[in-house]
Amino acid sequence: MKWLEEILDQHNELLSGDLKMVYDFCGKDVLIRLCEHLMGLNIYISAKSIIMLKKVYVKMHYNGHNVKELANKVGCSERFIYDILKEGKCGDKG
Repeated sequence: MKWLEEILDQHNELLSGDLKMVYDFCGKDVLIRLCEHLMGLNIYISAKSIIMLKKVYVKMHYNGHNVKELANKVGCSERFIYDILKEGKCGDKG
């Protein structure tokens, strides 16, 4: 899609809707890759998967005293971190 790269350099103002948002937030290269591989698909980006990944990350990296650091790193509240840690202990039988 070399043609798309060339035309976007000169006329990206013609983009609208989701394409404009992808271009503005992610850049030209991401937009072109999406067009190359996923053209015609409706894509919904759910927060559910990201929340699950945050939980796994926190459980993997919690060292007993780094709640503030983890909250900052994954972009959530300290309360969210404590809730994750509490979740992990509910199923423990040890």
